Amino acid sequence: MTGMWMVSKGAVGMPRWRADGNEIFYMAADGNIMAAEVIPDAAFRVGPAKPLFQVPPAFLRAYTNPGASADVSPDGSRFLFAMPVLEGDEFNVAMGWADGWKN
Repeated sequence: MTGMWMVSKGAVGMPRWRADGNEIFYMAADGNIMAAEVIPDAAFRVGPAKPLFQVPPAFLRAYTNPGASADVSPDGSRFLFAMPVLEGDEFNVAMGWADGWKN
């Protein structure tokens, strides 16, 4: 199946498919990370989008294309955002955090 279908109106980027192709994620203009179920059928159908969470306003203000500074894990369970460091902000660095992982 080929073609183009509207999934959202007013999104600011980050269109990402879950690895199994059954869900698509995107960032709405208000900063909500949205998820829409893709309904497997003979025709392409998308269920209603549901908000998962909202990114901090500083993230939206820091980038002209905020969706390009975000990503989601293949299974859709984790999200990564390149958060800007603002003057006066403090952050911690955790070293050796993966040492306790077992394969």
